[in-house]
Amino acid sequence: VYSFNTDDSKDPEIMKFYEEHGRDGIQWTSHGVMWDINYEIRIPNNTDLKVDSRFAMIDIDNFQGNVQASSKHGGVDIAVESSRKIDFNLKSDWGEIFTNLNLEFDSALNKDHREITCSLNGGGRLFAELESKHGNIYIREAGKE
Repeated sequence: VYSFNTDDSKDPEIMKFYEEHGRDGIQWTSHGVMWDINYEIRIPNNTDLKVDSRFAMIDIDNFQGNVQASSKHGGVDIAVESSRKIDFNLKSDWGEIFTNLNLEFDSALNKDHREITCSLNGGGRLFAELESKHGNIYIREAGKE
């Protein structure tokens, strides 16, 4: 997410951004002098993914590789197929963790209860490390809300 200190879409800073990044797949909204830009990135199946964000929600849909996603001031929302075998390492300092999947939680929580390990279908094949300092973590079944 990029923020600009203008509400003029012809501002030189915004025009420079378009030259460097293009206009395809960019959505933006003005909140006075604040702009929101959303990217949709498509990558090949079975590719590992690492995403870091400071001020945005990370939304990962039906990903098929290993995932590391960390958001400092936003949440992490991941949708996976319920038949996958995935080990999860979840960390949230100020948020909560929600799921609609039948996860198997490790009975040994760390001392401050901010880090949880769990697995889907016994885990072992794929790995997902999800962290949100100030937001929630959502683990959803792909195709369901």
